[in-house]
Amino acid sequence: QGIECKLSSTMISFGAVVQNTQATQKLTLENTGDLGIKFRWNTKNLKPEFTISPLEGFIPINGQMLFDFIFSPTKVHKESKIENLELKIENSN
Repeated sequence: QGIECKLSSTMISFGAVVQNTQATQKLTLENTGDLGIKFRWNTKNLKPEFTISPLEGFIPINGQMLFDFIFSPTKVHKESKIENLELKIENSN
């Protein structure tokens, strides 16, 4: 079977968020394969108002990881969503 995983959503939208506050959205990555996996978010294109926790780690076979995506706007935004974010996944062996 190899590496196989499932992300709970492919889009993160925060809706309206008041300036100088923060909003959190949660996503789950589930390891459904028969190998442990290492993951790392590529934050190169992520705007500074967004943070992700954890950024990298390990998920064992049949395990899952809960991610917090936090939006902390310091100015008014028309749209508050994360797009084109890359998650790198590799075999832990």
